[in-house]
Amino acid sequence: MSGRSGVILYVAAAVPGRSADAGAVVAAVLAGTATGGPAVGGLLAGALTIPHLVGPLAGRLLDARRRPGPVLAGAFAWYAVFAVAAAALLPVSTIAAALALAAAGCAGPLVTGGLSSRLAPLLDASSRRGTRAGDGSATGSTAGSDAAGPRQRRGQALDALTYGVAGTVGPAAIAVAASVLTPRGALAATAGLLLLAAIPVLWLPGTSPVRTRAAKASVLRLLVVSPPLRRTTVATIGSATALAAAPVIAASLAAQRGASPSTAAVLMSLYGAGGLVASLVLLARPLTGRPERLVARGVAAAALALLLPLLALPFPAAGAAVGGIAFAAVGAVSSVLFAATLAARTEYSPPGAAARIFATVAGIKVAGSAIGVAAAGLIAPFGAAALTLCAAVVCALTLVAVRMDALACARRDRAYRRGMPTYTANRPLEGDADEYFDYVSDPENLPAYFPRVTEAHELPDGKVETTAHVDADQDGKDETVTSEANFDVDRAAREVRWSAPGPHDYHGALRLTDDGVELTIHTTQEFDGMQQALDGSLAKIAENLRAKA
Repeated sequence: MSGRSGVILYVAAAVPGRSADAGAVVAAVLAGTATGGPAVGGLLAGALTIPHLVGPLAGRLLDARRRPGPVLAGAFAWYAVFAVAAAALLPVSTIAAALALAAAGCAGPLVTGGLSSRLAPLLDASSRRGTRAGDGSATGSTAGSDAAGPRQRRGQALDALTYGVAGTVGPAAIAVAASVLTPRGALAATAGLLLLAAIPVLWLPGTSPVRTRAAKASVLRLLVVSPPLRRTTVATIGSATALAAAPVIAASLAAQRGASPSTAAVLMSLYGAGGLVASLVLLARPLTGRPERLVARGVAAAALALLLPLLALPFPAAGAAVGGIAFAAVGAVSSVLFAATLAARTEYSPPGAAARIFATVAGIKVAGSAIGVAAAGLIAPFGAAALTLCAAVVCALTLVAVRMDALACARRDRAYRRGMPTYTANRPLEGDADEYFDYVSDPENLPAYFPRVTEAHELPDGKVETTAHVDADQDGKDETVTSEANFDVDRAAREVRWSAPGPHDYHGALRLTDDGVELTIHTTQEFDGMQQALDGSLAKIAENLRAKA
């Protein structure tokens, strides 16, 4: 199956599946309210959304499988069965219906983040086929690398678009179903969308198995120890908390201006329309640059956009138009920020842990949104201006936290490098850039091109355990030394960085540049033969890749 066919299947599964997930929350509120009042509606909605926090467990099921289709199809079917069960049990027992929805919600992380984690391999497969078909020569490698970036970014915009469409279509479909059938019937009807999504997802192509021990690592630890993932997660939580206040801001703004309650619905419709338009624009003009920088800019833009509704307050005559434009702008910024966070999760997730990273961050985002809505409800009595300012401040504080963490990491790096001898080797890139980077980013390959390294294994915490023959005590004789080292892969920058503890503070980096490959080593002490060793390592990498071709 071609990569393009896989993407088509992906979209055919993502839109109905995510529409069902977005609509199910609305259906749960409507069904619960019709049965026992708003309190029951809130209970059922909470029962469905809270289990989204099981992302690490759900994602592990997906990471452990070569073929994602059966796992995802099973998750969709599981969700559908328990949604129907909840609708059937609601007249009998509210608690039983809530438990059924909690079981359904456990599949939510796979419907959202888990499915998203499968898009990058599909796009990568499409990119490789396109590159090989277009130019099979060694000189085509850089072009292939350049083509892969926009393709991935367009794919992330497409993924954001599926969420935007689902967020609009799902609740609207439930509203229609509730009026034609009953609220319980609308809840049961979500099963139809989920089963419809399960058919194309079942045929998603498999991915090549990845040799890594990251599959055994705690996903929460991975999100903490990886600086880019840590900052992306903080940005996701903060921005989700702030942007979740948008519906409450719309209702508060409408009430303060004396408009009808339907005005809030119109403003949120414009919010959704702005997001959809932004996603379409990103399909034509993908985001460029490092994902972490894009995320930071997105959070800053969200802080500014959240202030725009304030402009509707001093101008009663033009308040409706200004408010509409403001909410469309907030929706557009939200969509761009979401695409940036998808890019960050894709490019910073370690091999073998992508599904858990995506599913966990998706669950954390749901939690952040729940906190944001609850906090907005508490602040709403103080007026639309106070609510809007608080939401913008949350984004601003999030940006400050992200920037402070980045600056702290940069200061540590500069301190490490100060006064250190630096060795650098360069070599033209031979062959395909993606295959080259995949090879050097796998720590298991280290012994194949670093002659003194005899073994290298990735540890569950993301570090690498290496065994090498080196003269550690400077007595003129080599000893066998086993130690742990940090090993960070930055796919956005096409750079691999590592560092090892010890008296010489040895660390280095290998990165792909416009001119080829650059290998750099920093250490506190000069070593004879280091330059020759680096040149030899780059030559060995090229030789090994030629042998594999």
